Amino acid sequence: MIPWAFIIIGAVTALIGAVGLLYLYIWLPIEEQFEIARGKKTEFIRARLDSRIPSFVNYKRKQLRNVFIVSCFMGFAVFFTGIYLGYAAEGKGFWFYRRFYSQTTTDDVWDKINNQGQFVAEDGNTYTYYILVSGKEISLCGEECQDI
Repeated sequence: MIPWAFIIIGAVTALIGAVGLLYLYIWLPIEEQFEIARGKKTEFIRARLDSRIPSFVNYKRKQLRNVFIVSCFMGFAVFFTGIYLGYAAEGKGFWFYRRFYSQTTTDDVWDKINNQGQFVAEDGNTYTYYILVSGKEISLCGEECQDI
């Protein structure tokens, strides 16, 4: 449950940061130009003529930009932390892993054992004695061992 909460919270936070940056750099300048062009907001134009207002507006914009950038980065960090925690808890059975890496979830190690019970290495050499370790399961030449 915790990995899913991290994934959802991270995705929402990154989305809020991205939408905020788009609003700040694309929509807001266009909206300001329309306010000036339409002439309906005379106090907006008067505020732009005051020498203290533009510096204050720029300061607040920089603060808002920094908040949105941090939101994007932290959202991605929390999202990938959720993926990591889910994989750490469930391994290859984690839904996100099965969904995006389904072709890599097959164990090819059993295909490397030939009919005589020998392990065939990638370079073509065959080995009669071999140890397979899978999690807490240990087998020597195909026979399970009780412990180390």
